[in-house]
Amino acid sequence: MLRKQNVAQREMRDLKREIKKIPYLRRLKKIAELYRINIYLVGGFLRDFFLKSSLEARDFDFALNRNVFSLARKFSAAIGGSFVVLDRKIKKNARVVKKYKGRILHYDFSLLRAKDIAEDLKQRDFTINSLGLDIKDFREMKLLGDEQAFIDLKKKTLRLSYKDALLDDPLRILRAFSLVALYGFKLAPSLLKEIYRQRQLLSKVAGERISEELFKIFSSESAGRLAIKMDKVFIWDELFPQVKLCRGLKQGPYHHLDVWAHSLETLRQLEKLLRHNFFQRGEALGYLSYEISPRHTRRQLIKLACLLHDLGKPQAKRKRRGKLIFWEHEKIGRDFACQISQRLKLSKREESFLANLVYFHLRPGYLTDNLSLSPRAVFRFFRAAKEDSPAVILLSLADLDATRGPLIDKKRRRRQRRLFFSLWEKYWESKRKNTLPRLVNGFDIMRGTGINPSPLVGEILRKIEEEQALGNIKTAAQALNLAKKLVKQLRK
Repeated sequence: MLRKQNVAQREMRDLKREIKKIPYLRRLKKIAELYRINIYLVGGFLRDFFLKSSLEARDFDFALNRNVFSLARKFSAAIGGSFVVLDRKIKKNARVVKKYKGRILHYDFSLLRAKDIAEDLKQRDFTINSLGLDIKDFREMKLLGDEQAFIDLKKKTLRLSYKDALLDDPLRILRAFSLVALYGFKLAPSLLKEIYRQRQLLSKVAGERISEELFKIFSSESAGRLAIKMDKVFIWDELFPQVKLCRGLKQGPYHHLDVWAHSLETLRQLEKLLRHNFFQRGEALGYLSYEISPRHTRRQLIKLACLLHDLGKPQAKRKRRGKLIFWEHEKIGRDFACQISQRLKLSKREESFLANLVYFHLRPGYLTDNLSLSPRAVFRFFRAAKEDSPAVILLSLADLDATRGPLIDKKRRRRQRRLFFSLWEKYWESKRKNTLPRLVNGFDIMRGTGINPSPLVGEILRKIEEEQALGNIKTAAQALNLAKKLVKQLRK
């Protein structure tokens, strides 16, 4: 047990009070007592308490001396939660997920890694996580762990609990950076050195575990700076193999960085944009904070898209008339985005979102190149990108801001940026307008023009929709006349 002078009595009283607030803890305690299972609260909750963290507790970790799956299943049934197997082979880790007052709570259960809790705590990932608490008796709770934990918590220093910690679980490489993102820890030099030495072990880690840590990193407002720190020890090369081909790949005089350095800079520029008042209000804030899947917001996914948007350039690279070109790199990049989404076990909607951002990221730039916004081109962009349009605009604007080569005309660039903001506003204006009523349907088109069912009917309907949105047609008769003209043109 820790020396009493390290944990003041008042602090312990506060800790007991906070622990009693953990939802369903008494029920868990009763189940453990009934089946004579020793259970200890460990890790994050205790760390956050002593850090006086403002983060809302949603994750609770427990170490058991036996019967992990059995207890987790019974607890899940008792509270109406969902039981999740985290490792089917060795049956040492399980999770119970429960929605509680609008929050998604995670209760993680793992088997003791040693003969007792004292030895187990010495084998935790980092010293700041090596605290434990026996919850058998709420009145006489005993805090367990090493005094080094308090020293490192006070100094906000992240160091390994033992030499082979990364070898035993390579995910800890990413967890180190996610803890920096969430709490502002400093990485001990010895830890950084070990991360660099063991980085290739990340290839053995399950995709869903990797994505969990990555999205914690992307939740930080300084993910851009952290991504650069991760890059210095070549973490991204292990997560996305295409990065290796992007390093050192020059892009011509409009760029001041190689492809990969530009991608990192795009993330940094995105975070600058997100701090702009323009994106901190109303519709923008709601849009960016929307969770496409639990705990994964649009804001976080756009940050990931910044790192993926140019991964197709190495394959697309060509020289034409002495100039480097990267035609259709957005198509190649879209395929990579899908592969990476599948590797990270993201949902289908997340995969689609990332693919759309990578595929469409050049479109807003094309729209603003002439320093004016063509209503027809704007309509077609919004129709193609749909509800992902604002995210594409943000990515494209960050991409623009990350491009500062010697041939950039600064005056023209300022005018172009203003058009990006205008394009953003036009999207919300279009959303606020009532949906226009459909003037004709497919049967009307076939009856009025004499054509048979075919993809042509859909093309004509899209053209009618476009002209209606631009205000060029307003009646069914005008729509049918347009349909007849289109069919006549095709038959020439």
